[in-house]
Amino acid sequence: MSETGDGAPTSSPAPRKLRVLLADDHPLVRSGIRATLAGEAHIELVGEATDGFEAQRLCAAQQPDVLLLDLSMPGPSPLETLAAVRARAPRTRVLVLTAYDDDTYVRGMVSAGVDGYLLKDEATEALLQALTALARGGTYFSRAVVQKLVDGNDRAPSPTDFTPREVEMLVGIARGWDNRRIAAEFDLAEQTVRNYISRI
Repeated sequence: MSETGDGAPTSSPAPRKLRVLLADDHPLVRSGIRATLAGEAHIELVGEATDGFEAQRLCAAQQPDVLLLDLSMPGPSPLETLAAVRARAPRTRVLVLTAYDDDTYVRGMVSAGVDGYLLKDEATEALLQALTALARGGTYFSRAVVQKLVDGNDRAPSPTDFTPREVEMLVGIARGWDNRRIAAEFDLAEQTVRNYISRI
């Protein structure tokens, strides 16, 4: 609340809500997430999809801030859905929300450029933290996911291996640091950190 020149109070514009689209084919999962987000005044659930094609269509129509993407829905593969969303809703951040933590899924989706990867067995608070991080332009990866990426880097080389500096970025993410903290810890510019993370 503020005042005009004549002392009359004026209302400040309401802060913009974080617009989220949920894509998951399990009704119970959608119901639980819907209930969680309903309790957050700053988050608006703008739609729900039950397969990859619907997720692509709704992203194009709604242009959400964040897409919560399950990896085991009917329709196109997660990688195809991700590519379509990037093309049709380029400003939408993509947060994978899945029960799958094997290397194939993790490394494939990270290499494809998802903005976050959250496991379904984590607490509700982790989902809210992830959404907040993505809304601020950051990333969010479950600690178990980051550990798999780091451990995988110690094995035989593959096209998705990470450089030592990229491993440092992953360690920072696993510790819950934002881009500014990572930049300070590793003596880098914040933009440099963003560039590294975008390539992981």
